[in-house]
Amino acid sequence: MLAGCYFKATKFPGNSKLPAGFYRGGNGWDLLFLKISNDSAYADFIHMEKFPRELHSDTLLYHPSTQSWKSKKGELSQQGKYYSIKSSYTCNTCTMPVEVKIHHKIIADKKLTQSKIDTYKNYAYVNMQHHFYVMKDTVNRRKVHYYQLKEKHLFFDSLELMSHEELLAAYEKFRALLR
Repeated sequence: MLAGCYFKATKFPGNSKLPAGFYRGGNGWDLLFLKISNDSAYADFIHMEKFPRELHSDTLLYHPSTQSWKSKKGELSQQGKYYSIKSSYTCNTCTMPVEVKIHHKIIADKKLTQSKIDTYKNYAYVNMQHHFYVMKDTVNRRKVHYYQLKEKHLFFDSLELMSHEELLAAYEKFRALLR
């Protein structure tokens, strides 16, 4: 019952434009974080399977004629009193690459902040990169080197505190040492 309340979509007046702010959506397998700012919507899709494991981001632009936000991969539009997003991405960290189709209703969340979104994004990004570098190494040549370098870099211990941009910069330095 509580899960049903948590994922209950927010009603909006008919033919309205989403006001600026943070929104979320999702189900047990996928999380959606949405930030509306002017005529842009920044969507972050995080694939959850026991932990944040894969991150996909998209920027949707508002089209007044259709009263919806669109990108090459997705669309955010109002259907009745609810806003919903439709998109898809390929899950590369799943046991077999799978096309994930998303259709989530949007929930307004006043408690959601950019730092909370960044925490999820940071964990998903690090886990995704770990999968690509270590888990795909079938001969175990990279694992020892990866874990030795990981011990020296302290940013792995502060993923909750870093902005996503700071993590990307720190991870690029880490990735340069991996080569």
